[in-house]
Amino acid sequence: MVWCTPLGFAGGGRSILLDRAEWERVIAINLTGTFLVAKAALARMIEQPRVDGERGSIVTLASIEGLEGTPRVAASTTPPRVVS
Repeated sequence: MVWCTPLGFAGGGRSILLDRAEWERVIAINLTGTFLVAKAALARMIEQPRVDGERGSIVTLASIEGLEGTPRVAASTTPPRVVS
């Protein structure tokens, strides 16, 4: 079994203009969403029998933004760096 948890929600804006509510919305979708999907996948994997000694893999995907970043989208470039 392979579970994939891709990030993908863009939002935010320039850091100086970004309000806390928008920051928290983007973080909640991208980081908390990834965590919750991985947690649910792990619970399912633990229940299933091992195949060749393994129960499966969880793959988290993030954009290149985590390495390079993009100006004026601080809230969107932070989650990929944290996840990757």
